[in-house]
Amino acid sequence: SEMCIRDSKNSEFLSIAGTLSPLVMVLSFLYTVSQLAKRLVEEKEFRLREGTMIMGLGKAAFFSSWYIIYIAQILVTALLVAIVLKAGLTTGSDFFLLFFLYVLFGISAVAMSGCLSSCFNKSRITALVVPLLYFMLSIPSFALGEDTNPAIYAILSFFSPVAFSVGTGLIFNLSLIHIS
Repeated sequence: SEMCIRDSKNSEFLSIAGTLSPLVMVLSFLYTVSQLAKRLVEEKEFRLREGTMIMGLGKAAFFSSWYIIYIAQILVTALLVAIVLKAGLTTGSDFFLLFFLYVLFGISAVAMSGCLSSCFNKSRITALVVPLLYFMLSIPSFALGEDTNPAIYAILSFFSPVAFSVGTGLIFNLSLIHIS
């Protein structure tokens, strides 16, 4: 009987968390995206790349340093998130599915930061505008109802925050079905 009570509480929590989790997970990357874009623009502003190129650093080494640093952070974060979700909320989900969902979204967030930073020349403006753009890119998945045509979700999934929120929502909803 204790197991049934625990399952019903867990199910109740997941039914609430399942609707809010995509929003929380997408917004958890907001700071990372905005800070990376800001740092890339600061580098452009202070002409640090040109200085390092004059000193003999190659372009491949320069750009790979950015990717190595942020992908290492993403791997650690994705591992921790996958462990917490697997141990607590989504016990029926595959660990590697959770891990790769967060890794792939993190890598796409780094690429999106690079793309967004190319549109700005001032780091302060970048720090203000990029979080708004990122949030606006994530809104479509939360604005659409459950009766929306799957083709619309497929088209909107070209925006990585939308695809990530749809994937996270599916994992939480399937975990809710698994518990019930």
